[in-house]
Amino acid sequence: MALVPGHRSQAMVLLLLTLVAGGSAFLPGLPRDWAPPLFNVSLDSPPEDRWGPLVQRFDTGVLRHSIDRIIGSVVPKWAQVLIRPLADLEVELLLREPYAGELKGLAKSIGVSVGDALLINLCYEASAFCTSIIAQDCKGRIYHGRNLDFSFQDILKNMTVDVHFVKSGKVAYTGTTFVGYIGIWTGQKPYQFTISGDRRDADEWWKNAIAALWKRSTPVSWLIRDTLSEAEDFQAAVLHLAKTPIITDVYYIVGGVAPKEGVVITRDRTGPADIWPLDPLQGGWFRVETNYDHWTTPPPSDDRRTAAIKAMNATGQENINLDTLYKAIYTWRPTQAAPDVVAKQRTSIRMIWSCVVLLGFWRKDMGDIESSLLEMYAKNKWGLCKKPILGHWDELVVLYKETICNDDRPPRASEKTHRGNSLKDASYVSVRTSVPPRVHKEESTKSTGRRLSLVSIPSHEQYDHSHNSDECCLTRPVQNSDKESCMSDKVKRLAPFP
Repeated sequence: MALVPGHRSQAMVLLLLTLVAGGSAFLPGLPRDWAPPLFNVSLDSPPEDRWGPLVQRFDTGVLRHSIDRIIGSVVPKWAQVLIRPLADLEVELLLREPYAGELKGLAKSIGVSVGDALLINLCYEASAFCTSIIAQDCKGRIYHGRNLDFSFQDILKNMTVDVHFVKSGKVAYTGTTFVGYIGIWTGQKPYQFTISGDRRDADEWWKNAIAALWKRSTPVSWLIRDTLSEAEDFQAAVLHLAKTPIITDVYYIVGGVAPKEGVVITRDRTGPADIWPLDPLQGGWFRVETNYDHWTTPPPSDDRRTAAIKAMNATGQENINLDTLYKAIYTWRPTQAAPDVVAKQRTSIRMIWSCVVLLGFWRKDMGDIESSLLEMYAKNKWGLCKKPILGHWDELVVLYKETICNDDRPPRASEKTHRGNSLKDASYVSVRTSVPPRVHKEESTKSTGRRLSLVSIPSHEQYDHSHNSDECCLTRPVQNSDKESCMSDKVKRLAPFP
């Protein structure tokens, strides 16, 4: 690994570490200096054709098997049956270009459905446990290191690639990703800036489904690609990453080519929750970000932060370089030391599929009030479905607890204001305090004119979800796991949308 020379007599380093659990230092058979293969993706080609040449260098049969295994491990079977048609519709109608075209072309090259291509990309979006470090040495040079801790390391170590995204014969930007994944979690724009993304554990995965399917927000890894493509310098990159709506909370770590150009951006879906820049004059010559807000204390079972901070302090600013940064970033292995974290991750991933499948019973043109009710449902794990009447979708039935609309309810975490830090330009620093609108019984929506019926029901945990071919079963509480009782009250799934 070598320094990338930058203008203004500085240097920018992006430590493109292996995107597998624990890093290459912990994988048998991979040497310390192992690097993934490098490919070119032409941005001048039509989106459908961009990834084909790369895919041809791999065994598509192995790729399909790997994709099936990952999807099968995190997505329930009944959800797979229902979500694939919905995912196909999502790509065709809701995803913006060039990503919709890239996803369709990638699916064709690998030989999987567009639904599976979208599923595997969402799996990666939801699965990143990471550690990023941005640091400045005594000469003002910026170092940016990261690892990316995914499950399925036995699969992903053979699917990890470095990609030069080429435009007009020049490298526009570079990223490290997986075959089948069109997003980037780790990237650099030559001589300008570097970006890494870390999953923010505070978010709940139902927000992903709502934002992705109905709000037309950007997946977090796509925003990294957009920023690498469009931003001209470090400050422009920080502004773009901080302000653009995204599908889920995340941490963006950005490094530049001049002293002090390093920052951790804590993101809500709608904007920045916190800006945490380097401050070397006050002792802040490095910043460590794992998957927890830096102003909070990480859980003891997943305290990678403390280990990394101790390693960086022991190294010292005068001794920081590629090798010492590499050692600091791999001082702790979360995927082996914290099985409860992995279990929590898998539970969260399964939550999104439950919500997305239920979204298939909703109209595409639902209004703000309906969307708010859907968010209430997901956050509180209460059930909802769209009930067909004589083959038509004319009546919307929302099931939720009426206490949700009580003004005396305690404030949610997302409504509490916490401190924020800013750079010189504080115009993009804000604190999210959005509150869903209060909804009364039988309130009509302006967008559709339909009437909402609000009914109090038991908690989501008392419900049973099962499937039979093209049918979705959403029932009243099931006693003694009575599957026949469940199927007798099934809801026929006619189509995702009318």
